[in-house]
Amino acid sequence: MRHQVGGYVVRAMQKKLNLLFLVFVLFLWSTVANSREDPDAWFNKGLEQDSAGKHQEAIDSFTKVIKISPKLPEAYYNRGCSFLVLGKMKEALEDYGQAIALKPTYVEAYVNRGFVYAAMGDHKSALKEYDKALQLDPKGPEIHLNRGVSYGMLGDYKKAIEEYDEAISINSGLSKALINRGLAHTALGEHGKAVRDFSEAILLEPENGDAYYNRGISYASLGQHEESLKDYEKAILLDPRNSNAYCSRGIVLIAMKDHDGAMNDLNKAIQLNPDDIRAFFARGNLHDVLGNYTEAVKDFDEAIRVEPQNADAYHNRANAYRNSGDKAGAIRDWQKAAQLGSEEARKHLRSQGRGW
Repeated sequence: MRHQVGGYVVRAMQKKLNLLFLVFVLFLWSTVANSREDPDAWFNKGLEQDSAGKHQEAIDSFTKVIKISPKLPEAYYNRGCSFLVLGKMKEALEDYGQAIALKPTYVEAYVNRGFVYAAMGDHKSALKEYDKALQLDPKGPEIHLNRGVSYGMLGDYKKAIEEYDEAISINSGLSKALINRGLAHTALGEHGKAVRDFSEAILLEPENGDAYYNRGISYASLGQHEESLKDYEKAILLDPRNSNAYCSRGIVLIAMKDHDGAMNDLNKAIQLNPDDIRAFFARGNLHDVLGNYTEAVKDFDEAIRVEPQNADAYHNRANAYRNSGDKAGAIRDWQKAAQLGSEEARKHLRSQGRGW
């Protein structure tokens, strides 16, 4: 009898344990399922992945958020940002557009959509987006900064400067605006103003290589070669792979008659950037001056490889051919340069009795 009673108790306890186990499993499954369907969890994961540089994984996470909560504008916006970093401009535009459709006051989405248009070379469309952003946030310094960039790319440097002025008046510590304003002044030939802007940027960011490099260009344009060399040296110290700084320093050294130093710098620039047409031009001209005509022709060959429709490259190669005694080669290249619009080449052809 006790045995039977005992058996009954054991079976009852077993049933209770099984029931508890089943409840636990159901609870665990429910927790996992809920975590899989939790848009906040996927959203935060996407942000973490994006911050870690795992942009495709971030896109996947934001896509899961969108499947769960298709009306969440932030999910589209952040996925658009990940697409942008990966260079997927079409997808980025679509996501920013969807974010704006869901939230018409989404300033950042307008700004980023403008940035995508600018990256695609469509600066007029970019400006329209920045205009919409400014209507919502008139005091956004980054918006004025971006507008300045687009105006500059459209060749309207005065408008660009106005935008940079506005950005700086809102945030005087915005070194990017100072550098960009300096570049706009440079484009207008206002090198003294450019030097002041780059100098202010350097005070804000003493380790900004771009500011030193661009100030070096302005000093060179003002004929202040020693100051220019100092800035190029600082730019190279901050970024030893800055091929532009080596090239620009080489050009200044040519002006200072330091041909050996110039040749070393131009060689380094080309080593760092085998498609640096400016360095090929400078080194080709230097070889021509030094009487190394074969080497000069080779450099202009490379310049033409980089830019096959560059009239100056054909014109300069023609000069090297002429100086080496190859009159036929010179005339052939002058003819090509003239076809591409070089007035200097046409003058040479007329002087050879070959009217153009």
